Amino acid sequence: MKKSVVVVGGGIVGLFSAIYLKREFDQVIIIEKDKEIGGLLKSITNKNGINFDYGTHIPSETLKSDIDNILFKDINSKEWEIWETSTVGNYFSGALYTSSGYANTLKLPKEKYLVGFVDFLNGEGADYPEENLKCYLDKVYGKEFTQIIYEPLMKKIVGRPLNSLHTNAFRLFDISRLIIGDYNLTKELKKSKKIDSKSAYPDYSQGATSNKKFYPKNNLGVVKWLKDLISQALELGIEIKTSSEINRIEYKNKYITTIELSNGESYSPEKVIWSIPPYLLLKHLDITKKSKNFKPEFRKSIICNIVVDKNFKVNNQYIYCLDSTMKSYRITIYPNLTKTLIEKNIFNCTVEVLLDKEEECNKQEIVQELFKMNIIDKTFNIISFDYEIIENGFPIITEEYIKEMKEQTELIRNNVNNVCLIGKAKGEQFFMNDTLVEAYKELSNLYE
Repeated sequence: MKKSVVVVGGGIVGLFSAIYLKREFDQVIIIEKDKEIGGLLKSITNKNGINFDYGTHIPSETLKSDIDNILFKDINSKEWEIWETSTVGNYFSGALYTSSGYANTLKLPKEKYLVGFVDFLNGEGADYPEENLKCYLDKVYGKEFTQIIYEPLMKKIVGRPLNSLHTNAFRLFDISRLIIGDYNLTKELKKSKKIDSKSAYPDYSQGATSNKKFYPKNNLGVVKWLKDLISQALELGIEIKTSSEINRIEYKNKYITTIELSNGESYSPEKVIWSIPPYLLLKHLDITKKSKNFKPEFRKSIICNIVVDKNFKVNNQYIYCLDSTMKSYRITIYPNLTKTLIEKNIFNCTVEVLLDKEEECNKQEIVQELFKMNIIDKTFNIISFDYEIIENGFPIITEEYIKEMKEQTELIRNNVNNVCLIGKAKGEQFFMNDTLVEAYKELSNLYE
Protein backbone atom coordinates (compact mmCIF):
# COMPACT_ATOMS: atom_id res chain seq x y z
CA MET A 1 0.00 0.00 0.00
CA LYS A 2 1.16 3.52 -0.76
CA LYS A 3 1.18 6.14 1.96
CA SER A 4 -1.29 8.92 1.18
CA VAL A 5 -3.16 10.74 -1.56
CA VAL A 6 -4.96 14.09 -1.45
CA VAL A 7 -7.99 14.62 -3.70
CA VAL A 8 -8.64 18.33 -4.30
CA GLY A 9 -12.30 18.97 -5.10
CA GLY A 10 -15.27 17.11 -3.66
CA GLY A 11 -17.56 16.86 -6.68
CA ILE A 12 -18.79 13.49 -7.92
CA VAL A 13 -15.51 12.87 -9.80
CA GLY A 14 -13.42 13.68 -6.73
CA LEU A 15 -15.61 11.53 -4.47
CA PHE A 16 -15.47 8.56 -6.85
CA SER A 17 -11.69 8.98 -7.18
CA ALA A 18 -11.20 8.92 -3.42
CA ILE A 19 -13.21 5.70 -3.02
CA TYR A 20 -11.43 4.07 -5.96
CA LEU A 21 -7.98 5.03 -4.67
CA LYS A 22 -8.58 3.73 -1.14
CA ARG A 23 -7.68 0.24 -2.35
CA GLU A 24 -4.14 1.45 -3.06
CA PHE A 25 -3.49 4.16 -0.46
CA ASP A 26 -3.46 3.95 3.33
CA GLN A 27 -4.69 7.52 3.73
CA VAL A 28 -7.07 9.31 1.35
CA ILE A 29 -8.10 12.92 2.04
CA ILE A 30 -10.70 14.94 0.14
CA ILE A 31 -10.29 18.72 0.33
CA GLU A 32 -13.40 20.78 -0.50
CA LYS A 33 -13.77 24.53 -0.02
CA ASP A 34 -17.59 24.45 0.28
CA LYS A 35 -19.52 23.43 3.39
CA GLU A 36 -20.64 20.22 1.70
CA ILE A 37 -19.12 17.98 -0.94
CA GLY A 38 -20.95 16.97 -4.10
CA GLY A 39 -20.75 20.10 -6.26
CA LEU A 40 -24.08 20.52 -8.06
CA LEU A 41 -25.10 16.97 -7.18
CA LYS A 42 -27.43 18.29 -4.51
CA SER A 43 -31.07 18.65 -3.65
CA ILE A 44 -32.86 21.48 -1.89
CA THR A 45 -35.98 21.18 0.25
CA ASN A 46 -38.65 23.90 0.05
CA LYS A 47 -40.75 25.12 2.96
CA ASN A 48 -43.34 22.37 2.29
CA GLY A 49 -40.73 19.60 2.51
CA ILE A 50 -40.57 18.94 -1.25
CA ASN A 51 -37.17 18.14 -2.73
CA PHE A 52 -35.73 19.60 -5.94
CA ASP A 53 -32.39 18.83 -7.60
CA TYR A 54 -29.78 21.31 -8.76
CA GLY A 55 -30.41 20.57 -12.41
CA THR A 56 -31.08 17.23 -14.05
CA HIS A 57 -28.75 14.66 -12.52
CA ILE A 58 -29.93 11.15 -13.27
CA PRO A 59 -27.28 8.57 -12.27
CA SER A 60 -26.69 6.02 -15.02
CA GLU A 61 -24.38 3.08 -15.49
CA THR A 62 -21.07 3.71 -17.24
CA LEU A 63 -20.94 0.00 -18.23
CA LYS A 64 -17.48 -0.21 -16.66
CA SER A 65 -17.71 -2.55 -13.69
CA ASP A 66 -14.91 -0.94 -11.64
CA ILE A 67 -16.82 2.35 -11.75
CA ASP A 68 -20.39 1.05 -11.45
CA ASN A 69 -19.56 -1.24 -8.52
CA ILE A 70 -18.62 1.89 -6.57
CA LEU A 71 -21.28 4.29 -7.79
CA PHE A 72 -24.25 1.91 -7.48
CA LYS A 73 -23.14 -0.33 -4.64
CA ASP A 74 -26.14 0.51 -2.45
CA ILE A 75 -28.87 0.83 -5.11
CA ASN A 76 -31.87 -1.49 -4.88
CA SER A 77 -35.37 -1.57 -6.37
CA LYS A 78 -37.02 -0.92 -3.00
CA GLU A 79 -35.54 2.56 -2.68
CA TRP A 80 -34.82 3.40 -6.31
CA GLU A 81 -36.65 3.67 -9.62
CA ILE A 82 -34.67 1.75 -12.27
CA TRP A 83 -35.14 2.00 -16.04
CA GLU A 84 -33.19 1.78 -19.29
CA THR A 85 -34.65 4.42 -21.63
CA SER A 86 -35.14 8.00 -20.46
CA THR A 87 -38.26 9.73 -21.75
CA VAL A 88 -37.00 13.01 -23.16
CA GLY A 89 -38.92 15.62 -25.17
CA ASN A 90 -38.36 19.11 -26.54
CA TYR A 91 -40.12 22.27 -27.61
CA PHE A 92 -38.88 23.44 -31.00
CA SER A 93 -40.22 25.51 -33.91
CA GLY A 94 -43.45 26.29 -32.05
CA ALA A 95 -44.31 22.66 -31.25
CA LEU A 96 -43.95 20.30 -28.30
CA TYR A 97 -42.34 17.04 -29.42
CA THR A 98 -42.57 14.36 -26.74
CA SER A 99 -40.73 11.54 -28.54
CA SER A 100 -37.14 12.87 -28.46
CA GLY A 101 -34.93 15.54 -26.93
CA TYR A 102 -33.37 16.34 -30.31
CA ALA A 103 -34.65 19.06 -32.63
CA ASN A 104 -37.01 17.65 -35.26
CA THR A 105 -36.23 19.42 -38.52
CA LEU A 106 -39.50 18.13 -39.98
CA LYS A 107 -41.20 20.82 -37.86
CA LEU A 108 -39.48 23.56 -39.88
CA PRO A 109 -41.20 25.29 -42.82
CA LYS A 110 -41.01 22.91 -45.80
CA GLU A 111 -38.75 25.08 -47.96
CA LYS A 112 -36.24 25.58 -45.13
CA TYR A 113 -36.30 21.89 -44.26
CA LEU A 114 -35.58 20.83 -47.85
CA VAL A 115 -32.66 23.24 -48.26
CA GLY A 116 -31.28 22.22 -44.86
CA PHE A 117 -31.79 18.50 -45.56
CA VAL A 118 -29.69 18.62 -48.73
CA ASP A 119 -26.92 20.59 -46.99
CA PHE A 120 -27.03 18.16 -44.06
CA LEU A 121 -26.59 15.11 -46.33
CA ASN A 122 -23.69 16.75 -48.15
CA GLY A 123 -22.00 17.89 -44.94
CA GLU A 124 -19.04 16.34 -43.15
CA GLY A 125 -19.29 13.78 -40.33
CA ALA A 126 -19.42 14.80 -36.66
CA ASP A 127 -15.70 14.04 -36.23
CA TYR A 128 -14.75 16.81 -38.68
CA PRO A 129 -11.52 18.38 -37.28
CA GLU A 130 -12.51 22.04 -36.90
CA GLU A 131 -12.20 23.98 -33.65
CA ASN A 132 -14.19 27.13 -34.47
CA LEU A 133 -17.86 26.38 -33.85
CA LYS A 134 -19.28 28.48 -36.70
CA CYS A 135 -17.02 26.82 -39.28
CA TYR A 136 -17.68 23.39 -37.79
CA LEU A 137 -21.47 23.69 -37.85
CA ASP A 138 -21.48 25.09 -41.40
CA LYS A 139 -19.34 22.17 -42.62
CA VAL A 140 -21.11 19.39 -40.70
CA TYR A 141 -24.79 20.41 -40.52
CA GLY A 142 -24.89 22.85 -43.42
CA LYS A 143 -25.38 26.60 -43.43
CA GLU A 144 -29.20 26.45 -43.44
CA PHE A 145 -29.57 24.37 -40.24
CA THR A 146 -26.70 26.31 -38.66
CA GLN A 147 -28.46 29.62 -39.30
CA ILE A 148 -32.00 28.66 -38.33
CA ILE A 149 -31.30 26.12 -35.55
CA TYR A 150 -27.86 26.32 -34.00
CA GLU A 151 -27.07 30.02 -34.22
CA PRO A 152 -30.15 31.21 -32.25
CA LEU A 153 -30.04 28.18 -29.92
CA MET A 154 -26.39 28.65 -28.94
CA LYS A 155 -26.98 32.38 -28.53
CA LYS A 156 -29.75 31.51 -26.06
CA ILE A 157 -27.73 28.90 -24.17
CA VAL A 158 -24.25 30.42 -24.20
CA GLY A 159 -24.94 34.08 -24.95
CA ARG A 160 -22.12 34.38 -27.48
CA PRO A 161 -21.93 34.32 -31.31
CA LEU A 162 -20.88 31.06 -32.91
CA ASN A 163 -17.64 32.42 -34.37
CA SER A 164 -16.30 33.18 -30.86
CA LEU A 165 -16.88 29.63 -29.56
CA HIS A 166 -14.98 26.36 -29.66
CA THR A 167 -16.75 23.22 -30.87
CA ASN A 168 -16.74 21.92 -27.27
CA ALA A 169 -19.20 24.69 -26.37
CA PHE A 170 -21.69 22.86 -28.52
CA ARG A 171 -20.78 19.41 -27.14
CA LEU A 172 -21.36 20.57 -23.57
CA PHE A 173 -25.09 20.44 -24.34
CA ASP A 174 -26.75 17.36 -25.79
CA ILE A 175 -27.73 18.94 -29.13
CA SER A 176 -25.24 17.28 -31.47
CA ARG A 177 -27.86 15.29 -33.41
CA LEU A 178 -30.86 16.30 -35.49
CA ILE A 179 -33.99 14.38 -36.48
CA ILE A 180 -34.11 14.60 -40.27
CA GLY A 181 -36.75 12.06 -41.25
CA ASP A 182 -39.11 9.31 -40.10
CA TYR A 183 -37.81 5.99 -38.76
CA ASN A 184 -37.48 4.22 -42.11
CA LEU A 185 -35.67 7.10 -43.82
CA THR A 186 -33.40 7.63 -40.82
CA LYS A 187 -32.55 3.91 -40.66
CA GLU A 188 -31.47 3.99 -44.30
CA LEU A 189 -29.48 7.20 -43.95
CA LYS A 190 -27.71 5.89 -40.85
CA LYS A 191 -26.06 3.22 -42.97
CA SER A 192 -23.65 6.03 -43.77
CA LYS A 193 -21.24 6.54 -40.83
CA LYS A 194 -21.11 10.23 -41.68
CA ILE A 195 -24.90 10.66 -41.40
CA ASP A 196 -25.16 8.27 -38.45
CA SER A 197 -22.76 10.43 -36.42
CA LYS A 198 -25.03 13.49 -36.53
CA SER A 199 -28.60 12.20 -36.98
CA ALA A 200 -31.11 10.86 -34.44
CA TYR A 201 -34.02 8.49 -34.69
CA PRO A 202 -37.35 10.30 -34.25
CA ASP A 203 -38.14 8.39 -31.03
CA TYR A 204 -35.96 8.05 -27.90
CA SER A 205 -36.73 4.30 -27.74
CA GLN A 206 -35.07 3.70 -31.11
CA GLY A 207 -31.34 3.04 -30.91
CA ALA A 208 -31.25 3.79 -27.17
CA THR A 209 -28.34 2.64 -24.99
CA SER A 210 -28.90 -0.26 -22.60
CA ASN A 211 -27.31 1.24 -19.51
CA LYS A 212 -29.60 1.44 -16.49
CA LYS A 213 -30.71 4.77 -15.04
CA PHE A 214 -31.64 5.37 -11.41
CA TYR A 215 -33.62 7.86 -9.36
CA PRO A 216 -34.55 7.78 -5.64
CA LYS A 217 -38.13 7.10 -4.60
CA ASN A 218 -40.11 8.87 -1.86
CA ASN A 219 -39.20 12.52 -2.58
CA LEU A 220 -35.60 12.01 -1.47
CA GLY A 221 -33.96 13.70 -4.48
CA VAL A 222 -30.66 12.78 -6.11
CA VAL A 223 -28.86 13.90 -2.94
CA LYS A 224 -29.65 10.40 -1.62
CA TRP A 225 -27.09 9.04 -4.10
CA LEU A 226 -24.53 11.54 -2.83
CA LYS A 227 -25.24 10.62 0.81
CA ASP A 228 -24.83 6.92 0.02
CA LEU A 229 -21.46 7.60 -1.63
CA ILE A 230 -20.32 9.75 1.31
CA SER A 231 -21.30 6.95 3.72
CA GLN A 232 -19.31 4.49 1.60
CA ALA A 233 -16.30 6.80 1.69
CA LEU A 234 -16.48 7.30 5.46
CA GLU A 235 -16.84 3.55 6.08
CA LEU A 236 -13.60 3.07 4.13
CA GLY A 237 -11.87 5.60 6.39
CA ILE A 238 -11.60 8.38 3.81
CA GLU A 239 -11.11 11.79 5.45
CA ILE A 240 -13.40 14.53 4.12
CA LYS A 241 -12.27 18.09 4.82
CA THR A 242 -15.07 20.55 3.99
CA SER A 243 -14.92 24.35 4.36
CA SER A 244 -11.22 23.90 3.70
CA GLU A 245 -9.20 26.06 1.34
CA ILE A 246 -5.61 25.49 0.35
CA ASN A 247 -3.47 28.18 1.94
CA ARG A 248 -0.04 27.11 0.65
CA ILE A 249 1.60 24.40 -1.44
CA GLU A 250 5.26 23.52 -1.02
CA TYR A 251 6.81 22.45 -4.31
CA LYS A 252 10.34 21.16 -4.81
CA ASN A 253 12.16 19.29 -7.58
CA LYS A 254 8.93 18.86 -9.57
CA TYR A 255 7.08 17.36 -6.61
CA ILE A 256 4.40 18.75 -4.34
CA THR A 257 5.73 17.99 -0.87
CA THR A 258 3.20 19.71 1.40
CA ILE A 259 -0.36 20.99 1.14
CA GLU A 260 -1.31 23.38 3.94
CA LEU A 261 -4.95 24.30 4.59
CA SER A 262 -6.31 27.61 5.82
CA ASN A 263 -7.03 26.06 9.25
CA GLY A 264 -3.35 25.18 9.69
CA GLU A 265 -3.61 21.46 8.91
CA SER A 266 -1.02 20.14 6.47
CA TYR A 267 -0.46 16.96 4.47
CA SER A 268 2.51 15.46 2.67
CA PRO A 269 0.90 13.30 -0.01
CA GLU A 270 2.59 10.85 -2.31
CA LYS A 271 0.05 11.77 -5.00
CA VAL A 272 -2.29 14.70 -5.56
CA ILE A 273 -5.52 14.26 -7.55
CA TRP A 274 -6.62 17.68 -8.83
CA SER A 275 -10.25 17.85 -10.01
CA ILE A 276 -10.84 21.61 -10.00
CA PRO A 277 -9.69 24.22 -12.57
CA PRO A 278 -5.90 24.06 -13.14
CA TYR A 279 -5.26 27.79 -12.71
CA LEU A 280 -6.03 27.33 -9.01
CA LEU A 281 -3.04 24.99 -8.76
CA LEU A 282 -0.79 27.18 -10.88
CA LYS A 283 -1.33 30.18 -8.65
CA HIS A 284 0.13 28.25 -5.70
CA LEU A 285 3.29 27.22 -7.58
CA ASP A 286 6.38 29.12 -8.65
CA ILE A 287 5.63 28.17 -12.26
CA THR A 288 2.63 30.54 -12.17
CA LYS A 289 4.73 33.22 -13.84
CA LYS A 290 4.81 31.16 -17.02
CA SER A 291 1.03 31.16 -17.29
CA LYS A 292 -1.55 33.90 -17.91
CA ASN A 293 -3.70 32.49 -15.06
CA PHE A 294 -6.66 32.59 -17.43
CA LYS A 295 -10.04 32.33 -15.69
CA PRO A 296 -13.03 31.04 -17.67
CA GLU A 297 -16.26 32.99 -17.99
CA PHE A 298 -19.47 31.39 -16.81
CA ARG A 299 -23.16 31.76 -17.56
CA LYS A 300 -25.44 32.23 -14.62
CA SER A 301 -27.86 29.38 -13.97
CA ILE A 302 -31.22 30.08 -12.32
CA ILE A 303 -32.93 26.98 -10.94
CA CYS A 304 -36.70 27.61 -10.72
CA ASN A 305 -38.46 25.11 -8.43
CA ILE A 306 -42.21 24.96 -8.99
CA VAL A 307 -45.06 23.01 -7.38
CA VAL A 308 -48.48 22.81 -9.08
CA ASP A 309 -51.80 21.32 -7.99
CA LYS A 310 -52.20 18.77 -10.83
CA ASN A 311 -50.04 16.25 -12.62
CA PHE A 312 -48.26 17.57 -15.69
CA LYS A 313 -49.66 17.17 -19.21
CA VAL A 314 -46.63 15.27 -20.51
CA ASN A 315 -45.11 11.91 -19.60
CA ASN A 316 -41.54 13.01 -20.22
CA GLN A 317 -38.96 12.95 -17.44
CA TYR A 318 -37.52 16.13 -18.84
CA ILE A 319 -38.11 18.56 -21.70
CA TYR A 320 -35.53 20.68 -23.52
CA CYS A 321 -36.80 24.08 -24.61
CA LEU A 322 -35.00 24.64 -27.91
CA ASP A 323 -36.96 27.82 -28.66
CA SER A 324 -34.52 30.73 -28.76
CA THR A 325 -37.22 33.27 -27.81
CA MET A 326 -37.83 31.62 -24.41
CA LYS A 327 -35.73 31.81 -21.25
CA SER A 328 -36.42 28.20 -20.14
CA TYR A 329 -33.81 25.65 -21.16
CA ARG A 330 -34.41 22.32 -19.40
CA ILE A 331 -37.50 21.27 -17.45
CA THR A 332 -37.27 18.30 -15.09
CA ILE A 333 -40.65 16.75 -14.27
CA TYR A 334 -40.22 14.78 -11.05
CA PRO A 335 -43.50 12.79 -11.00
CA ASN A 336 -42.29 11.19 -14.24
CA LEU A 337 -39.01 10.20 -12.58
CA THR A 338 -40.61 8.45 -9.62
CA LYS A 339 -44.18 7.17 -9.21
CA THR A 340 -43.97 7.60 -5.46
CA LEU A 341 -44.39 11.37 -5.88
CA ILE A 342 -47.73 10.88 -7.66
CA GLU A 343 -48.84 8.60 -4.83
CA LYS A 344 -48.08 11.45 -2.43
CA ASN A 345 -49.86 14.03 -4.65
CA ILE A 346 -46.61 15.90 -5.21
CA PHE A 347 -46.42 17.57 -8.63
CA ASN A 348 -43.16 19.48 -8.96
CA CYS A 349 -40.74 20.50 -11.66
CA THR A 350 -37.45 22.35 -12.01
CA VAL A 351 -36.91 24.84 -14.84
CA GLU A 352 -33.28 25.71 -15.58
CA VAL A 353 -32.56 29.11 -17.11
CA LEU A 354 -29.12 30.14 -18.43
CA LEU A 355 -28.38 33.87 -18.48
CA ASP A 356 -25.54 36.37 -18.61
CA LYS A 357 -24.58 37.82 -15.24
CA GLU A 358 -26.67 40.99 -15.65
CA GLU A 359 -29.79 39.27 -17.05
CA GLU A 360 -32.84 38.39 -15.01
CA CYS A 361 -36.05 36.39 -15.37
CA ASN A 362 -39.26 36.48 -13.38
CA LYS A 363 -41.83 34.00 -12.14
CA GLN A 364 -44.60 35.07 -14.52
CA GLU A 365 -42.33 34.75 -17.56
CA ILE A 366 -41.38 31.15 -16.70
CA VAL A 367 -44.97 30.14 -15.90
CA GLN A 368 -46.16 31.59 -19.20
CA GLU A 369 -43.53 29.55 -21.03
CA LEU A 370 -44.79 26.37 -19.35
CA PHE A 371 -48.28 27.30 -20.60
CA LYS A 372 -47.01 27.95 -24.11
CA MET A 373 -45.16 24.62 -24.24
CA ASN A 374 -48.35 22.88 -23.05
CA ILE A 375 -46.61 21.34 -20.04
CA ILE A 376 -49.27 22.91 -17.83
CA ASP A 377 -52.38 24.88 -18.73
CA LYS A 378 -54.29 27.76 -17.17
CA THR A 379 -56.42 25.44 -15.04
CA PHE A 380 -53.28 24.64 -13.05
CA ASN A 381 -52.61 26.60 -9.87
CA ILE A 382 -49.08 27.42 -8.78
CA ILE A 383 -48.70 26.31 -5.17
CA SER A 384 -45.10 27.51 -4.79
CA PHE A 385 -42.36 29.06 -6.91
CA ASP A 386 -38.82 29.37 -5.50
CA TYR A 387 -35.50 29.80 -7.22
CA GLU A 388 -31.78 29.37 -6.63
CA ILE A 389 -29.06 31.33 -8.45
CA ILE A 390 -25.81 29.59 -9.40
CA GLU A 391 -23.47 32.34 -10.54
CA ASN A 392 -20.98 29.95 -12.16
CA GLY A 393 -23.46 27.62 -13.84
CA PHE A 394 -21.87 26.64 -17.17
CA PRO A 395 -18.45 27.62 -18.55
CA ILE A 396 -18.39 29.58 -21.79
CA ILE A 397 -16.17 27.42 -24.00
CA THR A 398 -14.41 29.87 -26.29
CA GLU A 399 -11.41 28.99 -28.45
CA GLU A 400 -9.29 30.98 -26.00
CA TYR A 401 -10.67 28.88 -23.12
CA ILE A 402 -9.65 25.59 -24.77
CA LYS A 403 -6.23 26.98 -25.75
CA GLU A 404 -5.55 28.20 -22.23
CA MET A 405 -6.79 24.97 -20.62
CA LYS A 406 -4.44 22.96 -22.83
CA GLU A 407 -1.52 25.25 -22.02
CA GLN A 408 -2.20 25.13 -18.30
CA THR A 409 -2.62 21.36 -18.13
CA GLU A 410 0.54 20.90 -20.21
CA LEU A 411 2.40 23.29 -17.93
CA ILE A 412 1.39 21.26 -14.89
CA ARG A 413 2.25 17.91 -16.51
CA ASN A 414 5.70 19.17 -17.51
CA ASN A 415 6.51 20.66 -14.12
CA VAL A 416 4.78 18.53 -11.47
CA ASN A 417 5.38 14.77 -11.35
CA ASN A 418 2.97 13.72 -8.61
CA VAL A 419 -0.24 15.40 -9.78
CA CYS A 420 -3.04 13.69 -11.70
CA LEU A 421 -5.50 16.03 -13.45
CA ILE A 422 -9.10 14.85 -13.75
CA GLY A 423 -12.58 16.32 -14.31
CA LYS A 424 -12.69 20.11 -14.51
CA ALA A 425 -8.90 20.21 -14.28
CA LYS A 426 -8.66 18.71 -17.77
CA GLY A 427 -11.70 20.41 -19.29
CA GLU A 428 -11.97 17.78 -22.02
CA GLN A 429 -15.21 16.05 -20.96
CA PHE A 430 -18.39 17.65 -19.66
CA PHE A 431 -21.08 15.00 -19.17
CA MET A 432 -21.00 13.27 -15.78
CA ASN A 433 -20.39 9.74 -17.09
CA ASP A 434 -17.72 10.91 -19.53
CA THR A 435 -15.77 12.68 -16.78
CA LEU A 436 -16.03 9.60 -14.54
CA VAL A 437 -14.73 7.27 -17.25
CA GLU A 438 -11.93 9.69 -18.08
CA ALA A 439 -10.98 9.94 -14.39
CA TYR A 440 -10.99 6.15 -14.07
CA LYS A 441 -8.54 5.84 -16.97
CA GLU A 442 -6.23 8.45 -15.45
CA LEU A 443 -6.33 6.88 -12.00
CA SER A 444 -5.74 3.39 -13.38
CA ASN A 445 -2.46 4.66 -14.81
CA LEU A 446 -1.23 5.43 -11.30
CA TYR A 447 -1.04 1.71 -10.58
CA GLU A 448 1.07 0.79 -13.58
